[in-house]
Amino acid sequence: MNVFSGITRNHLFMGIIGVTVLLQVLIIEFLGKFAKTVRLSWKLWLVSVAIGVISWPLALIGKLIPVPETPFSEFFAPVSRCFRRPNKSRENGHESKAQEDDLKQ
Repeated sequence: MNVFSGITRNHLFMGIIGVTVLLQVLIIEFLGKFAKTVRLSWKLWLVSVAIGVISWPLALIGKLIPVPETPFSEFFAPVSRCFRRPNKSRENGHESKAQEDDLKQ
């Protein structure tokens, strides 16, 4: 399972990544007053790139976590029924006005 297979074939994707990297460098290095940033040393640039590179294997590990077919919220459905507010009209044994109209027709 190679997440990088065919990545360079999509020219639009590569263009977007290139423009994003270029804009980030320009903003950090030259638009400090406008973006309220400070210039980074080469060590900090390397740390930033390392954090980005580390995120790729973490994303792969996240994709390997199995997801159940049943939505997680359905496991709590029996419990949530216990905490529902009772309907006032059903509680008193009376039908609502709309239900009475439906029964008349």
